[in-house]
Amino acid sequence: MDPYFRPILISSLITVLLNTVLVLPFLGAPLLNYFIGGFLASVFFKSGKEDKFYELSILDSSILGIGCGLISGSLISLIISWKLQNADVKKILLDMINEQLRMQSQAEMPLLTELEPGFYIVLAIVILFMASLLCFFGSTVAIAFVNKEKK
Repeated sequence: MDPYFRPILISSLITVLLNTVLVLPFLGAPLLNYFIGGFLASVFFKSGKEDKFYELSILDSSILGIGCGLISGSLISLIISWKLQNADVKKILLDMINEQLRMQSQAEMPLLTELEPGFYIVLAIVILFMASLLCFFGSTVAIAFVNKEKK
C-alpha cells in the first residue's frame, strides 16, 4: 500500500469530523481545522515509519498536506453543496449575510433559491484551494516537530 494513503485518509477524515461535527466556537475555526489536518497527516506519516531516524522531507510534507487538503476540501464542499439544497438553509445563509452587512434585503432570496452550477463550481474551487493551502502549511510546520535533532 502507498505509504501516503493511510495518513492522508485518516487526517482528512479527522478534518472533516472537526469541521462538521465538532464545530469549534470561535471565528476562523475551520481554517484552524485544516491546519490541524495537515499537521496530523505528517505526524501519522512519521509514526507509521519503522525507521525511527527517518527524516520527513519537504516533498513528503507537500504530498501529505496537499493530499489531505484535496480530500478533506472535496468532502466539505460536497457536504456544503448537499446542505444548500434545502431552502431553510439558504434562508439562514441569507439572514447571516444580511446580519454581517447590517441590512435587511429580501431581494436576493429568489436568486438564492435557484443557485446555478457555476456557484457550486466556484465554491468547490475556493474550498479546495484554501484547504490545500492550509493543510500544506500545517504539514510543513510539522516537519520541525517530527524530525529529531541531528547530533
